[in-house]
Amino acid sequence: MYLNIWRPKGVDIGGDLPVYVFIHGGSFESGSGSSLVNHGDTIVAQGAESGNPFISVSVNYRVGLLGSLWTDDLKGGNYGIGDQKRALEWVHQYIADFGGDPENVTVFGESAGAMSIGILQQETANKEENVAGKYYQRAIMQSNPYGIAYKNYDSAEKLQKTLRQYVEETPEFGGKSLEELDLEQLKKVQGYAKSGLVLVDSLLRSAPATSGMLPFAPYIEQKKNIWGQVVVEGYHLTDQPVDTQFIVPTVIGFNTDEANIFTSMLEALLFVNIEDKDGNYIIDHPAIPEIARNNNMYDLSVRAFYGFNGVLKANKLLGMDSYAPEDDSTLEGSGNNVAKFRMLANDMLFTCAARKVIQNQIDNPNGSNLTAMYHFNYDPGFNFWPMSVSPLTSLSCMNKDGTSKACHAAELPFVFNKPVDYVSQKIYPTKSDRELMSLMSRKWFDPQTFENKEMLPGLDNAVMIDGRGFSTINDWDKAMNGGRCELVKDLLL
Repeated sequence: MYLNIWRPKGVDIGGDLPVYVFIHGGSFESGSGSSLVNHGDTIVAQGAESGNPFISVSVNYRVGLLGSLWTDDLKGGNYGIGDQKRALEWVHQYIADFGGDPENVTVFGESAGAMSIGILQQETANKEENVAGKYYQRAIMQSNPYGIAYKNYDSAEKLQKTLRQYVEETPEFGGKSLEELDLEQLKKVQGYAKSGLVLVDSLLRSAPATSGMLPFAPYIEQKKNIWGQVVVEGYHLTDQPVDTQFIVPTVIGFNTDEANIFTSMLEALLFVNIEDKDGNYIIDHPAIPEIARNNNMYDLSVRAFYGFNGVLKANKLLGMDSYAPEDDSTLEGSGNNVAKFRMLANDMLFTCAARKVIQNQIDNPNGSNLTAMYHFNYDPGFNFWPMSVSPLTSLSCMNKDGTSKACHAAELPFVFNKPVDYVSQKIYPTKSDRELMSLMSRKWFDPQTFENKEMLPGLDNAVMIDGRGFSTINDWDKAMNGGRCELVKDLLL
């Protein structure tokens, strides 16, 4: 396991500089602490030049099946989370040798990195493994999809058995066990875990609802019997992080169009039922299943997303005017369904889910109710998601005027002031982009930026980040969503 450390030139041992530790994203399947977009050289140099010197650290952790796989071992199978804890422990023990202050550490992360921080915030019965407050004193979560649940103990065990059976029954693995496979063979098993039938089965049957979306995400290690008694204590993750009461001051935020890259893979299906003036299907192909012809595909996609464990929730959402399906036999209706699909996913997975978690901290008994919310609402002049990643993903993040949407991870070049895209290709920011990149990459690492910005009872206040810079808004849900978050608050996790 490697850490990457950037510090200002000339810093002495015991320099007591603030420390920022970044945990990368990648759906718990990919990503790296050494990706060019999250290199800390630029931000550290800027901090030193502006009189706000600090040290930047990025960490690596195991991902895929190496990072999370059900086991009956008492320490559980969330190995990637364990790696992150060991990295934070190492920083606590040794960062003073690099001039950092081990008692002034901010952990920040994006996507799966933010999900990890949500887990790291949790206190378990295993006290020696609790890290919040001990190894870090503040947290920033960028784009944590709090609306995605983590698989419970039984669902994680079922997936593990499915993958072991696949390995046993596949001749090319030569009778090896899952543990005996080499890296390339393990990648094939991971591909199987994401294949159509396995993924659909996980979406429909994994508990709780939505937990089948990310096959390699950590799982709830605690198991209870039918009487609610704990029979397996758990080690790293014992409850859904959405219910966690934070121990340290925290910032949680999201981008305007987070969900587009996730819905993009299904959006083409929402157009298959368009008919011409004679009532014939415009798209007529034998590969289109009969179930698509007999159902509104937007309606069906939402129901598949929530699975058998979320039938009532899907019914209520689809019955609301904001998310109600439209006639998908017309181009207009299908286009409107795509827009509603994106909006529903964005509300339920990201924005409204995050807002509810923040509101739950207001009466936090831990005394750490200092939880602020930010909203990145800026359309860059470049697309962070290039065509080489996926044409559908890339197109879902493009505006008609040539600019891009504030999609998932689009804030990273602005946080780190790095003009590169998701695959580390050079991008060409506009003047407006460069101005915000320069501003945001400085304010992100200034503790005063979010001081006294915590959400207060009745205010629904947030820090807005857009082309004008940083500002504060009250009544955020009414102003930005027409009050949708308040309407769905009882349907969130």
